[in-house]
Amino acid sequence: MNTLSEIERAVRSLTRAQRRRLLDWLAGELSLEPGVAEPVARYGGAAETHDFFSLEEYFALEERSSERHEYMAGEIVAMADPSQVHEIIAINIAAPLHAHLQDRPCRVYAGGRQLQLKSMGHDFVYRPDVWVACGQERSSKGGYVDEPCLVVEVLSPSTARFDTREKALNYREISTIQEYLLVGQKPAHLVIYRRAEQWRPQLLESLGDVLDLQSVGLSLPIAHIYKGVPEDAGS
Repeated sequence: MNTLSEIERAVRSLTRAQRRRLLDWLAGELSLEPGVAEPVARYGGAAETHDFFSLEEYFALEERSSERHEYMAGEIVAMADPSQVHEIIAINIAAPLHAHLQDRPCRVYAGGRQLQLKSMGHDFVYRPDVWVACGQERSSKGGYVDEPCLVVEVLSPSTARFDTREKALNYREISTIQEYLLVGQKPAHLVIYRRAEQWRPQLLESLGDVLDLQSVGLSLPIAHIYKGVPEDAGS
């Protein structure tokens, strides 16, 4: 395989899951996404054997697996362990959200709680780094019915392509979601999408800026989001 045309033919012969693995590898090797510094995620062993899983198979795998996975229209993708910088940023966002919302009928989730949705007739189960759900409606089992209003993803090589493209589109299908925030690991790089603004992206690149999370009524200094993160992180 010595020519570009031969490589193109070989790529076209790959399954969808294999092409996704190849793209993830390239993203990590070429640093295609800004502000990310984690290893590319590994696929679960079961995902090596066939290309399509039902939603029921996904949940069954999650119950017996020591790894966490996301489900994307029949594909199961293993999540890489987050880096130290990744976790610092997520906590710096989740903590003030929790303090701000603790007296309201809202819940702040961090650490990969599953968020299930349907888009274009396909099922997806994501594990956002941070998300907020409000509302007091309860299910038949007595638990709160989650109505997500804010979703936050901290970018990493294995997820940045999905976070900025596929997820950015799919989260819009949840009618209660008002804002979607992407946070790069290199200070400072944030992009926020708002339903009220027709999902036009707003880019914030200064530690002196303030992030206005309109969905929850919280203004958060960007310097706080990156507190404890080295300036050369993600470079």
